[in-house]
Amino acid sequence: MTLLALIRLTSSGWYWAALALLLALVGIVFYYRRTVPPLRRPVKFPLMALRTIAAVALFLALADALWAAIKTQRQLHDLIVVTDHSASMKELDDLKDARYDRAGSYADRILSSMKDRAAIHQYTFAESLSAQSALPDSFGMSTDLGDALLGLTRQLRELNPRAVVVLSDGANNRGTDPAEAVSRLGVPVVTVGFGKTAGTEARVIEATAPEVALTGKSFEITGALQGGAGDQKATLRLTRHGRTLLQQPAELGSGGARTPFTMSTVVDSPGVHDFRIDVVGADGRANPAAGRSLFVRVLKGRIKVLLFAGELDWEFSYLKRFLERQSRIELIPIILSKPAIGHAMPTASDWNDADVVVFMHLSRQQLETVWSPHAAQFSAPGHGVAFILNKRFTEGAPRSTAYPFEFLRGDPVTLTGEFPLRPQSTRQNHPIIRLDPASDWAKTSALWSDRPPWTDMVCIGGLPANADVLVRSGRSVSGEECPAIWTRVSRGGKSLVVSGGPFWRWAADRAGAGMTAREYEAFWSNAVYWLSLRDETDRLAVRSDQQVYHVGEPIILSGSVYDEVYRFMDRAEVTAHVWSDSAAHESLSVFLPPGSGDRFEGRVTHLAPGTYRYDGQAKVDSTVMPLTGGVFRVEPYGLEQQATGLNETGLRALARQSGGRYYTENESPAVLDSLDWTASVRQTVHEVPLWNQSLLLGIFIATLLAEWFVRRRRQLL
Repeated sequence: MTLLALIRLTSSGWYWAALALLLALVGIVFYYRRTVPPLRRPVKFPLMALRTIAAVALFLALADALWAAIKTQRQLHDLIVVTDHSASMKELDDLKDARYDRAGSYADRILSSMKDRAAIHQYTFAESLSAQSALPDSFGMSTDLGDALLGLTRQLRELNPRAVVVLSDGANNRGTDPAEAVSRLGVPVVTVGFGKTAGTEARVIEATAPEVALTGKSFEITGALQGGAGDQKATLRLTRHGRTLLQQPAELGSGGARTPFTMSTVVDSPGVHDFRIDVVGADGRANPAAGRSLFVRVLKGRIKVLLFAGELDWEFSYLKRFLERQSRIELIPIILSKPAIGHAMPTASDWNDADVVVFMHLSRQQLETVWSPHAAQFSAPGHGVAFILNKRFTEGAPRSTAYPFEFLRGDPVTLTGEFPLRPQSTRQNHPIIRLDPASDWAKTSALWSDRPPWTDMVCIGGLPANADVLVRSGRSVSGEECPAIWTRVSRGGKSLVVSGGPFWRWAADRAGAGMTAREYEAFWSNAVYWLSLRDETDRLAVRSDQQVYHVGEPIILSGSVYDEVYRFMDRAEVTAHVWSDSAAHESLSVFLPPGSGDRFEGRVTHLAPGTYRYDGQAKVDSTVMPLTGGVFRVEPYGLEQQATGLNETGLRALARQSGGRYYTENESPAVLDSLDWTASVRQTVHEVPLWNQSLLLGIFIATLLAEWFVRRRRQLL
């Protein structure tokens, strides 16, 4: 670093000030050449100096002088060295030292050769990037190279980087795609591979199945294989609870490319079933680290729906077609005005087996005849009834006395016009409202308001206290909004009332645009599922973020606690209980504090391998509510054990994409020498104006006063 200080004159007429200073200096010399009385030199010269200092101070003020300090710095370019510290770097590869130790020696050689040409910054990574030196035995349980590169992008904003060197075996088994992350760095990435190239063993890299399947119905498990030689054939084995269900051959892609597969199976008993897919070798054995496990929840049978229609119209036709397309629904349609078209009236067995009954556009007389004898039966859990009303509900007599209309005392009012539907924000978590579970409240509200409005409504006032209004629209005689869609719960049974229509325009509007009627289908799917739900898994539950974990992975448990009208109960105290199948009498309690959104969230770490079940409880004031749970498995091997070979292909691709080069651990990174490491010169100038400084004025006054004082003591003229 070089520091240079100088004074710069900024006044346009500084030369006049300089001429005045010169004349003043000549005058000072002439004035003190002869004095009366005469002065000796030890007194004369200090007086001359004082007056000269005052003259110079006045000159600096008149010339608008600036004091400038120029600092010149030589700035080296930065070289970033990132070392993989995941568990796979502990492999020896038939050598004396582990990969991580060899990578450390390689980094030391780079440091030695580049220390005079670059400022070197060292990082380590496993699950994330770290600027701290990693502890010798604290290897990461997974590798997220993409996240490390993204973290490095943020660090480089404060640096002057010329290149990044990645020392790794190329493993990446979690998080962001490294190819996406490296494109954001903007500098060449030099990759150095450590380890032996992966063998030819094929492994299952992914496996998925439907979250819910039905007994007696075939469902598919899909996934992908990777590895193996191009001409090699693999055998896949599917097991359930340890028993082999089927084996099938699979062709492997060339060069270890990803190869998709599909396996079909059927389950006859309900419950949560444990499936596993393994790659079987020629000797009939399977490497556990090369397979995948998954759980599938199987529900008993199908939902039986009785659909009663007072007349044959578009609303009936659209809903009937939609329900008939649902594989999980067994539909029995009955048209009361035209019995020859639909099914015959349901038998007692049909009523007993029905999960959901839907009454569409019935008069009160028809409801009294068909529904009243069975209303008490549908107040039990797992049974639900839906009513779609139109003007026929207000015609005729007698007034219905059956649930959920037993509270009616007067005749409802029929309204015509255009009635946009407005879901209630206080019910935004109700499953019937959530037309798209991934949307936030603003998007959910927009989905409702963008649908075609109703043109007819039956405005029912004076709803009982246990009625939950989900959607409002229209105006009653009193000027208040009418309940458009509302529900009631009675001793576990559920009812849904749709007080207008037409709903079928939701589907017709989408069909006219060549689109799927997703909002119409979502509403009725959610409604039928909610009406038939036998437990409170939609509002009182604990869930794990995954079904299968690898040893060392954190297990995140989230709790959902809503009241009967789906308001989040944030004051609840939620505790989850986790126990192993092998030691059911020993359970682990996990407190779940409030997390992000309407969730309670906690985590469990360091569970031993095995199958675990969990549930929970929520305490609100003095009330304790049980929370439904589930099952998950901790595999006996970590992510790092699935593929421990050198991923040379991935490292080469990263280097090529960023303009860098790939090297083996036995090669020196010659590409670093080809880069321009010439230090940049940076100058900073710090300027201070002198003409307006109080110090300069003080010097001017002080020197004149000092001179005057000495002259007075010497009695000079």
